[in-house]
Order: sequence, then structure tokens, then C-alpha cells
Amino acid sequence: MFSLAVAGSGFAQSPEQVYPSNSDAGKPKSLSVKPLNNANATKGATVAQQPAAPVSADSLPVAKPVETRAEQTPQDVNPLEQAPIQYYDEQKAAEGAQLLNTVLTASVIKVQEYPVDLQTVLKLVEAQNLPLLENRLTAKIQSNQYYRSVAEILPDIEGTYNQSRFQGVVQIFGSQTIPVYQTRLVPQLTARWLINPGGYDVFNALAARQRAKEAKIQVQATTQEQMTQAASDYFQLIAAGIQVSNAKVNIQEAQSQVALSEARLKAGVGTKLDLVRSKTQLLQREQGLISAENTLAQAQQTLLSLLNLDPDIELIPPQVAAQPHPLVPLTVNTEQLTARAVANNPNLKAVDAEIKALGFDAKATLSKLVPSVTLQTYINGTGPEIDKLGLGRFGGFTLQANLFDKLGTAIPLDYRTRRLQVQRKVLERQQQLRDIQTQVIKAYLDSRAAAKAIFVTQNGLAEAQEAHRLAIGRFRAGLGINVDVLNAQTALAAARVSVVNAILDFNTAQVALLNSLGEVSIEHVLNGIKPDVFTQTPPARKP
Repeated sequence: MFSLAVAGSGFAQSPEQVYPSNSDAGKPKSLSVKPLNNANATKGATVAQQPAAPVSADSLPVAKPVETRAEQTPQDVNPLEQAPIQYYDEQKAAEGAQLLNTVLTASVIKVQEYPVDLQTVLKLVEAQNLPLLENRLTAKIQSNQYYRSVAEILPDIEGTYNQSRFQGVVQIFGSQTIPVYQTRLVPQLTARWLINPGGYDVFNALAARQRAKEAKIQVQATTQEQMTQAASDYFQLIAAGIQVSNAKVNIQEAQSQVALSEARLKAGVGTKLDLVRSKTQLLQREQGLISAENTLAQAQQTLLSLLNLDPDIELIPPQVAAQPHPLVPLTVNTEQLTARAVANNPNLKAVDAEIKALGFDAKATLSKLVPSVTLQTYINGTGPEIDKLGLGRFGGFTLQANLFDKLGTAIPLDYRTRRLQVQRKVLERQQQLRDIQTQVIKAYLDSRAAAKAIFVTQNGLAEAQEAHRLAIGRFRAGLGINVDVLNAQTALAAARVSVVNAILDFNTAQVALLNSLGEVSIEHVLNGIKPDVFTQTPPARKP
């Protein structure tokens, strides 16, 4: 059962002022009657309460003529007893509920229970979250591409072996020929080195290194995003479990009111209408329980998918009450928060790395204007057998220039494209910077609003509990009516939901604020950030 102890302001009136004393129960009461439209009646006349007398249609005061029905119901006959209408068949409803319970029990089977807390959830995300594993593989691919670009600077060494055999005739004198069987072996070792004096390979390697760095930063960003989502889903799971407990408490209160209405009806002091209303309230509370259990099951599946666990596992969170989980102190101003976010947000760092990579791409394109040099040398042997090879050597170089590629327009246009890509990325960084600042301020405002909502809803819950207690007391004493109790139960159920939702909103906003700062880690999600961290903020990095 979810409960909160909140100090209320109390009531200004005493119980004696709210409830009349028992000694006045038998005294006749007077009431003020104001006719609708009767000039002969005295305005504000006070008359004693008399037994009800038969009233005709002509004696009723009316403001304007109205049409009367052709058939009038006799006043001594109850219309509900004369034409009973059956809205609800209890037997059929019970059979349907039993069938539905059987279907649900047979279709939902949990084969394994898995106790989890917030720390366990975060560690599971770090170990086996699928998007995070995919980003780690992407980072490894980018690292290999960087090593491959560095290897482009190194020379190539290759070996070949050629063996041929000639069988035929050779003409020697006039028309005289002789048969020939000749074997030729040609092993060769070649070294080739492509040198780009303009630095094409070097710039490509530097660009690849920046992209490998960007991929690693993206792993950090994905880790923080997935941990943020996992923490939010965990808080949602806790809140859903508490809402299920609240729904069960609501059902118990509704069942108690049904039992009380049945007892009053048997004692002759209650009405059938009160019993029907109480049963309707109970059915509504049972529907609320079904909705709460479905929300809990949905939260279970959402968190299981994020943690990459089997869908037939049932997560068992600790049995805790709904409580705020502060992570970022709200005493820090937004300027300090945004400065911290600009300095530490991994998404911004990833954009900076991509801008540098595009800059190196532009330099590599421009370096193509410098001719490239290819150095080549080889040593080979030729002969019929291995031990009878004749050695040969070769060395030389080749100079190649692409100045007139596409009539000299290819390199300038490629370079201009690279520079435009850099400018576009700079604008993207500025937009992302604005987005980060907006996210920080919005999360900060959401946290403040949710913190205030927690205080208000807790006070509302205390007042709703007191109103429910008073309504129950008046009804049992015969001074109140059943509708007041049902309304108090409805208000109390809504107050419980509001408190849990306010705490959930606060915890979610705090995790979002932590993510916008780029400070999401297991330590910070569990224990939060200390206020002194914001006293010395490093300056923002420029691309």
C-alpha cells in the first residue's frame, strides 16, 4: 500500500459544528420555500416540515405553459417498480469474468523471475544493450579503417613466379627445322612505393583518425542515452507497480462500501440505489486494476527489450514507496548548467570531431594538385632451371599529375564541395548547441514544476484521505449519504494517482537533465551530482 505522511492544515470547524448533536435529531426542522412564480405567496416565508400531500398538476407553479403528456403515471405507483429495467446481469458477468480469468491465466506464463534494482538495470544496459553493442562494433570498424589509411603510406612488396614450356620446331638453315623442348622460369620480386608530396595519404589518415574518435564518442553518447532511457523505464516500472497496489486498495475500499450498503439495506435504513451505486463503483475500481496491471505489463516488456532480456522473464523490482530521486541540484542557475552541458555533452564533441575530419578531407582533395611519384624496382631471374637462372635488375620512377582531370575542373569542384560540407557542419553544430541549451532549460523547468507538483499533490492526498474519513464517518452515523462516500473514494483514488505521477515526472525530468548535461553514468544516476561540481566549469570548446 502506498502512503505518504503529510501534515495538513486541518479543519476550522469542530466536529460539533459539522455534525448536529443527537439531542436535536427528533426535533422538527424548518426550511425556507421560495415559489417559482406565485404572486400570492409571501417571499421568504418559513413553514414547518409537514408530511407530503398529494399534489396535482394544476397546483404546481410554472413559469410558462408546457405540454402535458397524454398518459399520466399514478402518483401512488413507483415508476421503477412498475417497469423495472435490468441493466446488469450479475450471473452472466461472473461467468464472463471467470472465463476471462482462465484465458489470461493460461496465456500469460512467467517462467523466470529476475530481481532488479536501478544499479542492476544500468549494468545490464552497459553489458548487453543492442544499440550500444552495435555502436561499439562501429567504433572498431572506424579504428580499423584508420589503421588501413595509415597503411596506405607504406610501400607495396609483391612476388611473382612465371613458368612456361615451349614445344615445337625451330627453323635453322633454309627449310631445315629441328624439334625444340624449352622450359623457362621467371621468378621476380617487386617493390613499389606511391608517394604523394602534397600529403594526400597523410590527410586521409588524419581524417580517419578523427572519425574513429567520433565513433568512440558516439559510443559514450549512446551509452548515456540508453542509460537515461533505462532509468526512466525503471522509474515507470516502479510507478506502475505502486499504481497496481493503489488500485487494490481502491478495490478494498469499494468492497467495504458495498458491504456497508448491503448491511444498511438489510437493516431497512438503506436503499437499493445506494447498493447499486456502490457496486458500480466497485466495478470501476476493478477496471482500474485491470488498466494498472496492463500498464505494469507494458512497462515490464519495454524494460526487458531495452535490457535485451527474454520477454518471458518477470522483473521483480524492490518493494519501495514512491519517492523523489534527485540527481541535479535545482539551486544551480541555468547559466552554470548550460556551460557544463556545452563542455561535456558527447554529441557536441562528436560534431567537433566530424568538422575536423571534413577539414582534413578538404586538404586531401587540394593536395591532388601536387604530382604523385611512384618508385619501382624489381629483381628477377630467367632460365630453364632454378640453378641456371640469369639475374636481372630494374629501378625507375613515374611522375603523374591530375591537373587536367575533367579539363581541370574536378579538383577545384571537389575542394569546394568539401569546404561547403564543413560550413554545413558548423551550422549543424550551432543548431545542436541551441538544442542542448534548450534541453537543459526545459529539463530544469520540468524538474522544478514536478517538485512543486509533488508538494501540492501530497497535500491534496492528505486532504482527500481526511475527506474520505469524514464521509465514511457521517455515512455510518446516518448523517451522510452514499454519494458523498463514493465521491470521496473517487477523489482519494485520483489523489493517489496524482502523487505517483508527480514523483514519476520529477524523476524522469531529473534523468533528462542529467543526460542533457552529458553526465550520465552509473555513479551519477545512483547518487546524483554534487553542487560544488558547477562552481568551476571548464570553458566551452570551439570547433
